[in-house]
Amino acid sequence: MITVRDWDSDTEYFVGTCSHTNESEEIDICGRERIEYLKKKTAAGLQIKVGFIENMPAGFLYMMPVEISPWGPLGKNLMYIPCMYVIRKAEGLGVGRAMLAAAEDAARLSGKKGIVTTGFYHDFWFMPAAFFERAGFRVLRKRKDEALLGKDFFDPVAPPEMLRRNFSYAALPDKVKIEIFWNRFCQTSNMEARRVREVAAEFGERVHLQEYDADNGDTLRQYQIPRGIYIDGNEIGWGYEAPRNGLRAAITKALEEKDKSRLDVQPIRAEQYEECMRLMLSQAGTYLERTMELMQMDRRQFGELFRTVGQVFTIRHKSINAGFYWIEAREKILHVHALIIKDEFQGQGLGSAILRRLEKEYRGRMNRIEMGVHTSNERAIALYRRLGYEVHKSLDYLGFLIMQKDVLLPKDGESE
Repeated sequence: MITVRDWDSDTEYFVGTCSHTNESEEIDICGRERIEYLKKKTAAGLQIKVGFIENMPAGFLYMMPVEISPWGPLGKNLMYIPCMYVIRKAEGLGVGRAMLAAAEDAARLSGKKGIVTTGFYHDFWFMPAAFFERAGFRVLRKRKDEALLGKDFFDPVAPPEMLRRNFSYAALPDKVKIEIFWNRFCQTSNMEARRVREVAAEFGERVHLQEYDADNGDTLRQYQIPRGIYIDGNEIGWGYEAPRNGLRAAITKALEEKDKSRLDVQPIRAEQYEECMRLMLSQAGTYLERTMELMQMDRRQFGELFRTVGQVFTIRHKSINAGFYWIEAREKILHVHALIIKDEFQGQGLGSAILRRLEKEYRGRMNRIEMGVHTSNERAIALYRRLGYEVHKSLDYLGFLIMQKDVLLPKDGESE
């Protein structure tokens, strides 16, 4: 016989560990933390339904006011089901249907205008959208294989908004930056956050850990990421709890990349302009002479342009001057006037590192990064193509190609 009850002291261990009872000390520790969290959320409106078969726990369902959900979506006056689970040996026996029916009854009694959930159209077991559709839920919003589904109890209510990631990376010059978005509601997310803290501490001052707690409503609304790990702006993930060895490998790789470049980038000082001008003329004099001729400028006038337009940054590698770059923001396009690396530092990946740095720094702030490259500079053209830059236009009268790369924030459902 299938029955459904509210969670209590007899079932809190089953619920708190997401049914992973007596499996590991780590799960139990996080489970105890989670139980205390769930009890506090219960006072704010969280309800937990536990399904039984012959008095044995077989599944659970969480439901809470959408306003307090750390998992999204963003809405009002609705109850939200972020998670429902049935143990494998009880699948197909009606436990899920019974818990969902009990949740609907409770949601109606709460006075909310409807009930919503997030479902998925994939082969994985978690929250299958088709199950909720069979139970009478209709699709309110859809994005790739993810759908927001719901039922109105009274008058139609505006559907909540699905989360839309709003995060941009700001680099730290001397450290690997680890940023984790997490919440205590999800056992996986809570365990993952503990592992990230533990592994990050192993690397000492070489890394900087920044946490974003999605249980804080303002944080969730600002970034709209309930769970995620970013290392120097690159998202990593495994679906399940991030493994410690995987985290160590990702951090080690980021440190190696930072050590490889060992770049120190600083705004140019007034006394450095002349040296950089000489370097630019020695590296690209042939191209510049033709450009200045077409612009009807002499070297003095071009030098004044160099000093007054855009921004110039010097590049130091292992505490030695290695070159500079000159950029200018043109509305939503970042134009790279020059990226000059001294001969003795070429072939060490410094140019690539600078461009990747600019891409991360300006992602979401600019639409594109562009630069001009002379058609005879095959080495530079090949480098830019490897980094994802494409020819935007050809300036035949100058012998230059304008190459561009998009640095827009990824669209919903896409990875960077």
